[in-house]
Amino acid sequence: MRLKPSARLALFVAVAACASLAPPPGGPERKDPPRLVRVTPDSSALNFKSKDVTFLFDEVVSDRPTGGELEQLITISPRDGAPHVSWKRDRITVRPRKGFRKNTTYTVTLLPGITDLRGNVQKGSAQVTFSTGPELASGAILGRVFDWSSQNVAGLAWVEAISRPDSIVYVAVADTGGQFNIGPLPAGTYTVRAILDANKNRALDPTELWDSTHVVLTERRPFLELLAARRDSAGPRILTVVVQDSMTFRASFDRPIDPAQPFDTVHFHLFHADSTPMALASVRTSAQDTRAKQVADSTQHADSVKKAAAAAPPAAAKPPAPVDSVRLAPSTKLPPPKPSLPAPPTELVFRLAPGEKLEVSKAYRVTATETRNLVGRTKSSERVFTVPKPPVVKPAAADTSRKGPPPDSASKPKIPPP
Repeated sequence: MRLKPSARLALFVAVAACASLAPPPGGPERKDPPRLVRVTPDSSALNFKSKDVTFLFDEVVSDRPTGGELEQLITISPRDGAPHVSWKRDRITVRPRKGFRKNTTYTVTLLPGITDLRGNVQKGSAQVTFSTGPELASGAILGRVFDWSSQNVAGLAWVEAISRPDSIVYVAVADTGGQFNIGPLPAGTYTVRAILDANKNRALDPTELWDSTHVVLTERRPFLELLAARRDSAGPRILTVVVQDSMTFRASFDRPIDPAQPFDTVHFHLFHADSTPMALASVRTSAQDTRAKQVADSTQHADSVKKAAAAAPPAAAKPPAPVDSVRLAPSTKLPPPKPSLPAPPTELVFRLAPGEKLEVSKAYRVTATETRNLVGRTKSSERVFTVPKPPVVKPAAADTSRKGPPPDSASKPKIPPP
């Protein structure tokens, strides 16, 4: 069947368009990632009236970047839901789900991850700020997010600043060092929340770590520290008990405890199996117990050094080292930042008072009264435990695999027959 000239032309155009999506044959293969040529509108533009923001690249980019959807590489602040993103060869256009609001300052961010047809990935980000009204907002909220329990920075955390009382949501993604910058923002009161968004859905799920605080934004740019941790409505309860020795045991809890919770013998108790109380000398977090040991060891070491110095004869003064022999220490890399507060405890160390003792094979009951979680919810719990028998150390078996040489019968003296 022969095609009409117009049909042949349409078929040729369609085939050519499809073929152009593949990497061009011949010539050196490009290894550079896509380069952003232009963003529309210009940064700091005023009275923006268009419906879309456009990112134009110097080559065709993929509509399915590595490791996710194209929508996950776009943030629009303020946010009204998932952005509307469209792709056409070398350009990406975006707009809010419900369109741009009047007289509002917007920040549109293109996150790292744009990929070309050869798999080259753009590792940098791009951002444009503009206003749909006659002026730009000038405020901003800066800060850093930490994973509080691990004491590490929380890179790529999802951060929201929710204005009060109108609940407009401004957003940003923290960088790999946990730092974020939400703005420009108008002056006002905001609830700032950081989420360790494990499933990348830009929402808080029950098992995810988070933190929030309130800030009144004026002309200054506050810097916040957000400590993401497990925060839910259930109070902590005792999960397991491990006996260390006859005077010490550890109790672990199923969720973090408020560090401001009193750890004392008023809220924590120990009983015999028949409910007879036992005296406790101290209840400490693991960090407090470690510090107490270090202080005790340091004091003991200092005392021994003083005694040794007092007993030893005075040493002769050493001459100062020549200038040429003094060398500066090599420069060291700065350690990563740490949160200002220690990790919230999930384990407590119990030490018995003098005269008390945990006996092998006997049962005991430890109780925790009104233990408080990180959002102020309390719970009382208890756990019965039995002191285990110490492990039996078997004597090492004799090594029969290495036998000595057989006796040399030739070396024995011969006894003549009678």
